[in-house]
Amino acid sequence: MLSLLAVACGFQTIVTTPRGVSFRSLAPRDLGGDVFPTAPAPVLDLPGDTLEELPEHRLIVLGTTALAGASAVAAASHLAPLEMVVLLACAFALADLMTGVFHWATDNYGSLETPLVGPACAAFQGHHRAPWTITYRSTCNNVFKIAKIVAPLIALVATVATPPVAFFLIVALYSQILSQEFHKYSHMKPRDQPPLIRVLQDNGLAISTKEHGRHHTDPFDGRYCIFNGMLNPLLDNTLFFRRLEALVYRISGVEANCWSEGDKGAGVKELALSL
Repeated sequence: MLSLLAVACGFQTIVTTPRGVSFRSLAPRDLGGDVFPTAPAPVLDLPGDTLEELPEHRLIVLGTTALAGASAVAAASHLAPLEMVVLLACAFALADLMTGVFHWATDNYGSLETPLVGPACAAFQGHHRAPWTITYRSTCNNVFKIAKIVAPLIALVATVATPPVAFFLIVALYSQILSQEFHKYSHMKPRDQPPLIRVLQDNGLAISTKEHGRHHTDPFDGRYCIFNGMLNPLLDNTLFFRRLEALVYRISGVEANCWSEGDKGAGVKELALSL
């Protein structure tokens, strides 16, 4: 799994002209899709943001990948094959849940001024306005901010946890990096995706264009998981995020952004407050 990022990074190095497109250009016409020959120009919402891949981006991402790989292999050397498979499956499920909860939180709450997570809030909310921008990013430019956060956590886990726990958490943490790259490819046409990404999407191991496209419709109230999307049906059908929104509102009085998005936001609010 750790080789996926290297494969994707190699692909991005070869492709010098961005070939990203918005979801509307990818969607089947019954989902409101149109056919545009090229993507609109990228839109950067964060001060100081850049589409350029800098040496520090590569250093952070490759260093984190090496750390995760070495730590995972060391932990795996103490595991039986069946134990490793079970832990992998559980780690992928946790990774998907982590992306979903973080995505939901930053989509619906906060702003650029929010302490600690302000840039993430602004980035996710800005992504709704210009979803094609992510497709202009190289791999290292796209994921280095997540890698910078994940690296010390992986080092801590590798140091203090038992081998089974370490393997489980290292895979789940590193999958947060992969999820951002999978997210990027879910906004690309299949012909512009590396073959490996298409295989992963077709087999439910990476979030697919069709699955993520369901999120990119007003009021952006579901399908938040972006690692492989395996938990999206469960979380949406059980109204997991509506229940969280109702809890946040009752504690703080703060309304989720999806309660006021588009024509359907009021219905989302009504549903949440009825729970």
